[in-house]
Amino acid sequence: MGIKIKNFFSAKEAACQAGQDLSKKLNSVKKTGRNSLLLLSGGSAFGILDYIEANALGNYLTICLLDERYDSGNQNNNFIQLTKTDFYRLAKKNCCHFINTSAKRGQTQKQLANYFERELKNWKRNNKKSSIFATIGMGADGHIAGIMPLPENDRLFKKLFCGRNWIASYDAKDKNPYRFRITTTIAFLKLIDRAFGFICDKEKTANFNKITSPGKISELPCRALKKIKNLKIYTDIK
Repeated sequence: MGIKIKNFFSAKEAACQAGQDLSKKLNSVKKTGRNSLLLLSGGSAFGILDYIEANALGNYLTICLLDERYDSGNQNNNFIQLTKTDFYRLAKKNCCHFINTSAKRGQTQKQLANYFERELKNWKRNNKKSSIFATIGMGADGHIAGIMPLPENDRLFKKLFCGRNWIASYDAKDKNPYRFRITTTIAFLKLIDRAFGFICDKEKTANFNKITSPGKISELPCRALKKIKNLKIYTDIK
């Protein structure tokens, strides 16, 4: 339980081990015949996907994103980026299911967020004895998923990310180049049974070392990683 950190000499080695360990865990659940949900972080955390083994995939597994970039044209959409990976083609070939969070024609950001929350809750309702897994990264500013730091407005942060909703939809403005976000919240992070963190790059060192430090989550969202039941972080940060 809690956070474990595993150090590697390079990001490639960290991604490889994370992918192998995730594959092993998925395989063990696959053998039980129970359905599972796998949420994926975008960005650099996609590096784990190259090392997930084909035999760990199957129709027991539903895959979606941990957070989404709303884009009516889908040019920067995380799900669309996922569909361009070898992992997606392999998962589709092996009959995995997907929650598609690309924007439909005329669909607003709020409508997409509502759809995403309904899909997650329907899955959970239909799979009560199930496991939820996730890959998760961290930005240099300490953000996780689409949860950006809001040190100047702790009240808004709590309203967006610390309530009962599983999904938050908001405008991050200058906090991130991709400002229109649809993200899982801290309430959902608490439901994850096991997460595989991939946090590499020296520019992340300062905030990486503060993950377990006391302080407001609104100042450093990565502190919310402590809310996950079981998290192993794979890193090249010394």
